Amino acid sequence: MAVLQVTHVVDSLNEQRGGMPRSALGLCEAISASNCKVNLCAVDLGSSFGPLLTSSCENVSINCVPCRSVKHVNISLPKGFRGMLMNAGQHPNVIHSHGIWSSVCNDAAVFSKKLSVPHVISPRGMLEESALRRSAWKKAIAKYCYVLKNLKAAQCIHALTAQEAMSVRRMGLKNPIAIIPNGISLGPFEKARCRAPLQKRRDKKTILFIGRIHPIKGLKHLLIAWARIKKQFSGWEVVIAGPDDDNHLLELQQITRDNQMEDSVIFCPSVYGKEKEELLHSSDLFVLPSFSEGFSMVLLEAMASRLPVIISSSAGCPEVVSAGAGVLADPDANSFEQALTKVLSMKDEQRLKMGSSASALVTERFQWDAVAAQMISLYGWLQGAEERPGFVHDD
Repeated sequence: MAVLQVTHVVDSLNEQRGGMPRSALGLCEAISASNCKVNLCAVDLGSSFGPLLTSSCENVSINCVPCRSVKHVNISLPKGFRGMLMNAGQHPNVIHSHGIWSSVCNDAAVFSKKLSVPHVISPRGMLEESALRRSAWKKAIAKYCYVLKNLKAAQCIHALTAQEAMSVRRMGLKNPIAIIPNGISLGPFEKARCRAPLQKRRDKKTILFIGRIHPIKGLKHLLIAWARIKKQFSGWEVVIAGPDDDNHLLELQQITRDNQMEDSVIFCPSVYGKEKEELLHSSDLFVLPSFSEGFSMVLLEAMASRLPVIISSSAGCPEVVSAGAGVLADPDANSFEQALTKVLSMKDEQRLKMGSSASALVTERFQWDAVAAQMISLYGWLQGAEERPGFVHDD
């Protein structure tokens, strides 16, 4: 069987860019185990965005170019990305880009058309209505100039969830849509999965959020909800860990001071690797109050760490309810107040049972090997080598 050559494109591999770089790299590493060679092309945004992710997989080649900032305008442009894309590795069988707004995603579309090879686009939650409202005028320009054209020309659009597929259709796009979720490698979380359940209990239990500190993450209504119930649950604290984005941290710190919550709300810098694993391991509940998500990587990591979860109805993983792994809430303060009250009022044993259910859900549905098998099948279909997979939809 011939080796499949795939070029993946993502706008950044810097750690502080959130879940998309880790998800794209995880997918590349997973498919590389299936007779597939991958060139992952990205942009290095600089040290202020953290170090670049790396891979030890033999069949994954990472190629990055630096970027330059444009004075007086809050944008960064890659230097020499299109040339690198043309020269990276052999002629690809498929090009797969992650995201839609970056100029490198446009380069991927141009490259695909030039080589006459299938192009898969993963919007990664960027077509959700709440995401489109952020920097709306910039996105309207990009949509008019190249984004809509590129989406219409793609041979397939990859949606992480059925909810995201609906967002694609609301854009008027008629392309085939492949619904394939994010994945996770369970190895780093074995410590949490194998622990004695009550060993981690401390004087205060922890409600944890990990991610970018940005308005779209819904942290404002999380803190407002917590301010209303903190006296009722004095044995709990809220930990918010992640990089400040759009200067949102100052607003959240002000809300914390205004509501006298300094003793029960802790802000931490970004955490990665073993430090993040330990923070997950020492926590008791994970929350994701976002207005919009593609399919959160850290949500999968939290569930793999046996944490019960409270997530917004916009977070793209309604399975947590049917699996008994967590609670859904609307992305507003009233709904999160009710959800927090419900879960914090439970006995430890009830929350531990939810955490075990969360771990089982990830094990059964969201491991990288199963996700990679679906993606390889999609690539084979696009080349005409396989039957149309059942997860590809025209409606």
